[in-house]
Amino acid sequence: MKYIIFIIFYFCANSISFECRAQNCTGKIKESQVVGTIHFLSTNKVFILKRPTYSYQIAFVSDGEGVSADITSLMGDRLEFGDEIIFQDNSNKRLNYYFVDHLNKSNSTQANSTNKIRLTMDDLKWLISGEINAFYVKKGDQKEMKKFTLLAENSADLVYLGRCFMSTMDLAKVEQVSNAKSKLISFQSRDNSQASSNSGSFSKPGGPGQSQATDSEL
Repeated sequence: MKYIIFIIFYFCANSISFECRAQNCTGKIKESQVVGTIHFLSTNKVFILKRPTYSYQIAFVSDGEGVSADITSLMGDRLEFGDEIIFQDNSNKRLNYYFVDHLNKSNSTQANSTNKIRLTMDDLKWLISGEINAFYVKKGDQKEMKKFTLLAENSADLVYLGRCFMSTMDLAKVEQVSNAKSKLISFQSRDNSQASSNSGSFSKPGGPGQSQATDSEL
């Protein structure tokens, strides 16, 4: 029975039919309101990795600063300002994103942390294309990355959430952040973090990751 439900869920997540997506977006959208010329839109979280001892979640947000994704680490790596998350698709293309928020009591505890990455619309479409098969977490003061593989169910959840987000979005009221501005934000996060730690190697934001990857699954 669970397998049948998953097949239906996966079909809707990958369907181009708005009716299919809209019918099943209940519970996915956390906030949707227009204030002035800005559509403030956010989703609830879904798991992109779920292990017995640690997990990672993602949620999408659109506000006055543009589109972003909130990544939450539950008992996993602490997601600090200037650290990286690198997503990989089925063609082995990798795009890396730097976390842009400083951790404080509002977004972290001793065990868990949530941090933000900035996205262009092209980034968003790529992340919810159904092609993402893995992600890496790279600490700013380390050269190696940790690889985590997405299960089919988690991939479907990511696609489903993202398409609900996009189908609810009023594009005319979404702050469009250019690739250049997105890269500038990432460079600033990287440079500020690197200056404070004075260690670690980084790849260029918005392009395939150049850091050394530890491809063994953790």
